[in-house]
Order: sequence, then C-alpha cells, then structure tokens
Amino acid sequence: MSLQPILDDCGITISRYEPLHGGDINLAYCLHEKEEKYFLKINEESRYPAMFEKEAAGLQSLQANTILKVPAVIKHGIVNNQQYLLLEWIGSGSIKAGFWEGFGAGLAQLRLEKQEFFGWNTNNYIGSLTKIIRYFLRGIYFIQNAAFYH
Repeated sequence: MSLQPILDDCGITISRYEPLHGGDINLAYCLHEKEEKYFLKINEESRYPAMFEKEAAGLQSLQANTILKVPAVIKHGIVNNQQYLLLEWIGSGSIKAGFWEGFGAGLAQLRLEKQEFFGWNTNNYIGSLTKIIRYFLRGIYFIQNAAFYH
C-alpha cells in the first residue's frame, strides 16, 4: 500500500517512515518530516466506519480536560477507502521523579468533569468491536444495570 495519497491529503512531505507493530486492526507508522515526527494510523473505512473521526474527537476531549500529555490530532480523513489518523509523535522516555503523582492527579482531574450520564457521547469502538452507547444516569440505575451492559 502506498502512503503517498494520504501524505498528499495531509499536506506533508516525509523523508522516511517506519512501520510500527503491536496492533491487529490498523497499520501504524512513524513518519519523519525534517525535524518533526508523526504517528499515522490507517485502516479500511468500510470495515470500521468513522473509527478515526471518533478517536480524534475522544483525544481532543481528553486534551481539553486534563493536564496529562495527550497526542495532538493533526488530521484525520479518508482517501481511497483508507481512513487515517495523523497524530503528534510522543516518544518514549524514562520515568522521572513525581511522574506517578502527576499521572494520578491527571486521572483525578478527568473524574471531575461533570456530565449527567456515564460514558462517552456517541457510539465508538473498543478495538474492532463497536461499542454501543446507552446513556445511564449516574447513581443507582447505573450500578444496577452496568453489569448487564453489552
């Protein structure tokens, strides 16, 4: 598969790319552009409709509501039935002093986000499985019915 149509759609010129491994439904690449690096995910749009549109919305919501580092969404789209998600590259590093405290504080911050229901606001995916959203009001109804949610 040629990456060029997707790169053209993104408006970037790369010097090289490396395939990444670890997932089973998406192709993944590290793209090198002069001094920037990007993370690119690709899959068949007909198999997973709007997957990356939904993932982009989730990442943008996380980014707006936490102090945790969340990769910036550069672009997402569809080219020749191949949907893609282009993200900021976040490299690995060593854990520094205070990391876990900051991580815990970031997770706690996410829990402070108020809404009338439990869960996300639209159907989405967990891997290749479609996650159908049923709005549970917070409280007893959720506790009584969450175990039967599928």
